[in-house]
Amino acid sequence: MWDWILEYWAQALFGIILGAIVAIIKTEWSKIKAIGKGTQSLLRAELIRSGEKYIERGWIEVYAKDAYDKCYQSYHHLGQNGTMDDMHEKVMDLPTNSIRKDENNE
Repeated sequence: MWDWILEYWAQALFGIILGAIVAIIKTEWSKIKAIGKGTQSLLRAELIRSGEKYIERGWIEVYAKDAYDKCYQSYHHLGQNGTMDDMHEKVMDLPTNSIRKDENNE
């Protein structure tokens, strides 16, 4: 009789523990997804802000181009939806210049 009670209590306890672990994993997974979406939104906002600035200016510094590309790659890795591809191409096609044009006219 004790064997039967211990066996079923052990199964019930195992089921409760497993259920709790699954619930914790689901909660943490949804948090991770939310963090990813938030990060993606921030990256998108920065890509738009800086992309518009460089496109309007007509040139970009080498270090800024590298930083923009790395930001885009991170955005892309998080599951982009294709809206930033055109702007990324425009920024990557900009000429690089580390000296402003008005500084050359000393």
